[in-house]
Amino acid sequence: MKGEKNGRIEVICGPVLCGKTTELIRLIRQAEIAKQNVQVFKHHFDIQHSVANLGTNDGMNYQAWSVANVPELRKAIWPQTTVVVIDAAHLFSLKLAQLANELADAGKRVIIAGLDQDFTGTEFETMAVLGAQAEKLTKLSAVCVVCGSPASRSQRLIKGEPALSSDIRIRLEGCTHEPRCRGCHVVPKG
Repeated sequence: MKGEKNGRIEVICGPVLCGKTTELIRLIRQAEIAKQNVQVFKHHFDIQHSVANLGTNDGMNYQAWSVANVPELRKAIWPQTTVVVIDAAHLFSLKLAQLANELADAGKRVIIAGLDQDFTGTEFETMAVLGAQAEKLTKLSAVCVVCGSPASRSQRLIKGEPALSSDIRIRLEGCTHEPRCRGCHVVPKG
């Protein structure tokens, strides 16, 4: 039955190093204290801390299932699960928004975290749609490593220099990312 048992979508977004995964782990622990059936997933490309764990930069970890795509995620969700948690959601296709709505309509609480913008400052479509459909949207900011202002962007650096706008959208190796404010975020044309 549609909307049974207060199904809902909660989205946590922001740039790198803003605390998205820390907030996810806090919400997971609250759900477990409430004796809810929780399943935690992340995109298999997200190997920053571990293939099988959500990890934070301050050392918090939580076991997660690594999945490659939305159909694999759909198959892995158990019927008795009441809380579905998904990290690195920006790496999934737009089909994630459809699945999240189906789960919420079936009465599940769906908690999703991911980057809202790529390294150029362009929104990730999946996160934009999920944010619009969510009952709760939390946008976090980090601290700009250049000037100390609130940071809403993720600066990609290759060999210490800002990545060109022509660089591939998802890059897993050969670069670093740091939080930047709008004024300190640089994306040279290329």
